[in-house]
Amino acid sequence: AWTSRLRSRVAAADLHHARAFPARRVQVDFEVRASERQVLLDVLEDVRRGLPRATRLSMTAPASWCDTERWLDHAPVDEIVPMLFRMQEAGDALKNRLAAGGGFRKPRCRSAFAVWTDTPPGRAPRGRRVYLFNPGSWTEADFRRMQAEVEGWR
Repeated sequence: AWTSRLRSRVAAADLHHARAFPARRVQVDFEVRASERQVLLDVLEDVRRGLPRATRLSMTAPASWCDTERWLDHAPVDEIVPMLFRMQEAGDALKNRLAAGGGFRKPRCRSAFAVWTDTPPGRAPRGRRVYLFNPGSWTEADFRRMQAEVEGWR
C-alpha cells in the first residue's frame, strides 16, 4: 500500500543518489500501473523540489505512454524518455514510424529515447539524446558495440 511515509522514503532515496553522484541531470525510472499514476507524479514533485535548480529532472516512460497518456503533461520534469524496448504488439509500427522520422504524439517525448543493449532498434530517430540500458552488467565490449550503433544513427 502506498503511504506518505513510503513516498517520502522513495523521494529521499532518489535525492540521496542525486547528491552522492552529482550530475547535471537526474533520471527517475519508476514504472507504475494506471491506478498509480499520481504516485509517480508525487514522487517526481518531491524529487524536483529537492534538487538544485540547475539540475534537470528526467523520467523514463514506456513508449506507448508517449502516444496515449495525457497525465504525462503534468509531470514536473524537463524530459520524458520513451523506452524503445520490449514493447507490446504495437512496438514494430512505432519503431518504423520513428525510424522514418515521425515522432511521438506527446511533444515532451521527442528529445530523447532509451534502448537496451540486447534489443537495439536498428534504426532510430536522429538528433535525440540516447540513454542506454543494459539488462546485465556493462562490459567494455557492450559499451563499444552500442557506441558504434548509436553513432550510426546520427
